[in-house]
Amino acid sequence: MLMAGLAAAGAAGTLAWQQPWNKWGADVATAVGQRKAMTLPDASELVLNTDSAADIAFTQAARRIDLRSGEILVTTRPDPAPVARPLLVGTTQGDVLALGTRFSVREMEGRVRVAVFRDAVEIRPARGAARRLVAGHQAEFAAEGVAPAVPTDDSAAIWEQGMLLAQDMPLAQVLAEMARYRRGVLRCDPRVSGIRVSGAISLADTDAGLALLARTLPVRLVRRTPWWVMVEPWG
Repeated sequence: MLMAGLAAAGAAGTLAWQQPWNKWGADVATAVGQRKAMTLPDASELVLNTDSAADIAFTQAARRIDLRSGEILVTTRPDPAPVARPLLVGTTQGDVLALGTRFSVREMEGRVRVAVFRDAVEIRPARGAARRLVAGHQAEFAAEGVAPAVPTDDSAAIWEQGMLLAQDMPLAQVLAEMARYRRGVLRCDPRVSGIRVSGAISLADTDAGLALLARTLPVRLVRRTPWWVMVEPWG
């Protein structure tokens, strides 16, 4: 059940842009709306979220996953090599060192978000001081440094199950997340962007998710084309 209450207006809207160029030549990639799970050579598990791309390089010195775009979930396993190698996730802003852990890494506009669900990681910004991040917390970082950590929980990785769990989330943010899983444009009218939403929404069928929002909130869906949807106030 979705619950909503009015709040102050937020962002003017959301726009879904797809940029396939950053996937060309990637070792692994997913299309918009697709998720992919795989087992790495050391038995660690890697899950790619929608519209993501990564390169994988396991050498004698290190185990490395370079995230080109999108989001990944990593569950590490002990290294079977005679000499244990570090497992690193490379990003546009720096590296994330796994410390026997389960964690997610998401490339965002000019920053990277890391969430830790088990054990810990060490965030290593390209030009800033390293910082340890422990389970139950997430933090964003850029090349210059790491922002303060905030609490998180396993719901931050529920996308692995094809779901979005909104907890008192502004409608504009809900739509921004849904837009990652569909092609085309999804916009939110500023007059309804601050409506608070709580509940579980399927990401496997975003049209059904939008229809659910329209049934439970004071909003309507305006479709200019099958690929262009505006969420507006009802009436």
